[in-house]
Amino acid sequence: MYNSLAVILMAKRLQVTNENVYDVLASFTLNKGRMERIDIGRECLVNLIKNPAGANETKKDIIRDKEDKDILIAIT
Repeated sequence: MYNSLAVILMAKRLQVTNENVYDVLASFTLNKGRMERIDIGRECLVNLIKNPAGANETKKDIIRDKEDKDILIAIT
């Protein structure tokens, strides 16, 4: 549920159409782990962070990846 909300927020920020978001979420299948790769017209990585240690590990992953990226942090 939280990852879906994050995808919707990210899609709105990237100006992805509601129809595209619906299609992606309708065809989504859950994988094992907390990181999800989702293509909403642009590949996105969604990572659910539940505690400070998880936040630190995610920050390290972001820093290690030298490619340009947009980062959205959603706190619920």
